[in-house]
Amino acid sequence: MALQKGDGCFHMTCPACESQFCWECLADWRGIVVEGRFHREGHREGCYFRGENAVPPTQIMGRTVERGLRRARGIFR
Repeated sequence: MALQKGDGCFHMTCPACESQFCWECLADWRGIVVEGRFHREGHREGCYFRGENAVPPTQIMGRTVERGLRRARGIFR
């Protein structure tokens, strides 16, 4: 079963095995959200969501980070 990114957030859940991960860097979600808190360090090096000014992946919606950020500009200003 193939996964396809839609216009939703970057927190993905595989419908076959129910693994959760970041669509941008494929990091395991268990290292990103620990005890209900967002940890940037859980993302892999080079991932937008690991950056200092990044908002959590569940707050950016779009097929790509660039499209999601364009959409979010009005929300986070």
